[in-house]
Amino acid sequence: MAWKAMVLVTLVPFGAMAQAAAPAEAQAERPAEEWWAGHQVVVGSRKIPLLGELETRSDTFVLARVVREGEAFVLEQRSCKLEIAKVAGVQVAFRDDMESPTTRIRFRPEGGRYVAEPWLTAWAEEDVDHDGNPGATVTVDAPICNGLLYVGGRSLTRARAEEHGGTLRGQVLVDVAQKIYGSSSTCLSLMAKDSEDEVRGTFAYAPVPAGSTCQSLLAGVWPVRADDPRRAREAAPRRERIKIR
Repeated sequence: MAWKAMVLVTLVPFGAMAQAAAPAEAQAERPAEEWWAGHQVVVGSRKIPLLGELETRSDTFVLARVVREGEAFVLEQRSCKLEIAKVAGVQVAFRDDMESPTTRIRFRPEGGRYVAEPWLTAWAEEDVDHDGNPGATVTVDAPICNGLLYVGGRSLTRARAEEHGGTLRGQVLVDVAQKIYGSSSTCLSLMAKDSEDEVRGTFAYAPVPAGSTCQSLLAGVWPVRADDPRRAREAAPRRERIKIR
């Protein structure tokens, strides 16, 4: 059970937000295309024997195109980079060449803020990274168990945000289900199990020039950083349990 906790991968697709609605005269001056760079941090916890309860963390960096629908808006965005922090000496990572699909998410104004329509992201046994193995391939680098895990993921996400000084900042709650389809080692096969988890976090968005790419943004300092999720005072929306086939 210890290794089950240590090798669990939190698969958290990151939805984007857009800026608050501006007065009509400001809207008329908007560029033909609006682009936003985003950063999300989600944290959870794992109980490790002898070490106690340890914090898990993942950082996702995204690039999004804003599509406005009156006071509501849609973001069409994809992940540029995912960083999963090492926990108790265990490092997990997706393939560097894994292609991130475009996520389309709609937000509406509600009570002086923007609320996301909950969105579901999932994959099962289909070979999403085209390496000949089921699901997504995850590399596990650990003191005892090393190798590859082949996983399916399903995430239900809820989020809300407010505008702060030219950026959009808010909270996110994600319910994550993980299914193990196989591994490259007997050790990982014995230790890694199907799981369900809840993670909470924060995010931030800031506008970037049209024509920006993941490569151009990653080459410098990322334009925006989310607030520390441990300092977030407002709870995210209610949890709903999910299943993966």
